[in-house]
Amino acid sequence: MDSQRLPTKTYHCQTRQNIGQPACGDKVVWHTTNEDPDAAEGVITALMPRDTVLTRTTFSGEDKPLAANITQLIIVVAPRPEPSTYLIDQYLIAAERIGTRAIIAINKADLLSQDEKWKIMEQFSYYPELGYELIFVSAHQIEGLIPLQHKLQGHTSILVGQSGVGKSSLTNALIPELQLETRQLSEKKQLGQHTTSASTLYALGEDAWLIDSPGVRSFRLGSIDLQTLENGFVEIRALLGDCRFSNCRHETEPGCALQAAVEQGKINPQRLENFKHMAAKL
Repeated sequence: MDSQRLPTKTYHCQTRQNIGQPACGDKVVWHTTNEDPDAAEGVITALMPRDTVLTRTTFSGEDKPLAANITQLIIVVAPRPEPSTYLIDQYLIAAERIGTRAIIAINKADLLSQDEKWKIMEQFSYYPELGYELIFVSAHQIEGLIPLQHKLQGHTSILVGQSGVGKSSLTNALIPELQLETRQLSEKKQLGQHTTSASTLYALGEDAWLIDSPGVRSFRLGSIDLQTLENGFVEIRALLGDCRFSNCRHETEPGCALQAAVEQGKINPQRLENFKHMAAKL
């Protein structure tokens, strides 16, 4: 088969109310209701079983599906807005929870000097040690896309991260014909401005799909228990049950395995603080 993209036709589809809430990446059963060339329409009658589903909790406390059938979660960060390890760790928990690979992509690498790159590598050095790959990318340099393009092959990936880190710019660079809307950072607060309002699935080739998701300033994990949270931190998961006391809060209790691991350099102190902050919110 020719590797070029085949022409597609877009149908505006309604959803049957009794089938549940479709998510970007879902495989569905549907049929046409109108073949008008300018306004083709259809109806979705069933959702196929999902391999994975990434959810996001709304402010009302309801779990809402963000993407389905993804195999890779790419957490995009940038020098500005300043990266939040708390948000990164929340996304990593989500990836561990649904069993997908996670990669941390440092975007806007073209704006960084070599010294600044080394500083970021040092700041995030513990993530590769935990098995999460760290790559530098740029939407404005051809060679800056190569590391990301290699990681996208053979996967259905979703770009996630704060508003303003350049997810839509990366998607534009990977698929130039799209020309998605992008905006500059807010000059006053250096915060990103929302440009993507809904998740969209794009074909990158025969074996690669990409979902561009709305930017966030916070990510809610939803209704999880302590065991799920502990399992989401791979270095903590390995030490479960090693504390002297079963109800250890990992603060100043004697025989705390996690505090001992921090002192031995096996757990990053910021990761443990993020874990304890999340646990306090359960």
